[in-house]
Amino acid sequence: MANCLVQKVICKHCSVDISGKIERIKAHLEKCLKRVPTENTADGDEAEEDCATVSVIQSASQSSTSTENPIKKRKLLQPSMTSFSVKTTADEQRTLDIKIARFFYANNIAFNAANSKDYQEMISAFRPGYTGPTMDKISGELLDSVSKQVDDKLAAGIGNCSLTLMSDGWSSVRNDPIIAISIHTGSKAYLLQATDCGAEKKTAEYCAEKVEASLAVCKEKFGQEVRRLFCLLNSSLVKSIIA
Repeated sequence: MANCLVQKVICKHCSVDISGKIERIKAHLEKCLKRVPTENTADGDEAEEDCATVSVIQSASQSSTSTENPIKKRKLLQPSMTSFSVKTTADEQRTLDIKIARFFYANNIAFNAANSKDYQEMISAFRPGYTGPTMDKISGELLDSVSKQVDDKLAAGIGNCSLTLMSDGWSSVRNDPIIAISIHTGSKAYLLQATDCGAEKKTAEYCAEKVEASLAVCKEKFGQEVRRLFCLLNSSLVKSIIA
């Protein structure tokens, strides 16, 4: 396509732009008022001489532009399919899976809700082409991943602080007995464990076992010793554990 473009030249006599075709150059030289014919030179030879000494005024940038234009036009005529789709990379899918899983954990939503048709349609409406994590994934690898993130955040939060272990118990809305154990750094509290006692009664011995297990977790998982103990449930027995 670039070969079809006609270059222009400048007459060395009158500095006028002329088409680069030899016929146009000869016609101009015959009419050029500033041209002085040379003696003993034929008209054809002189025209060829003039043609040889004219300057090409088409710049390299114009030439490169002319060769690039067909490519640009071709791209406009054939748009990419990416403009009609939402691409989800492996890293983006991992991030979305974890965020959805954390939503399930934070709101105590049953994992089997992830297999429902309404859940799948909702996720597809939010991001076409992306399928959210299934029940097996939320209850398996994602749970392990989020649990590790929480442990890492807790370890960074407690640092080398002097820790206080706190224990309390209550009943859920379904009257299930719950024992919760937290650790306090002096400025912030972190939930360490929450246990559904099930059929077990919250006796002093049972509560003491849970506190002892939590003390072991602090030592093994975070390398920290508990300095103080605050227990709202059977405190007299629990205090004897670290006496």
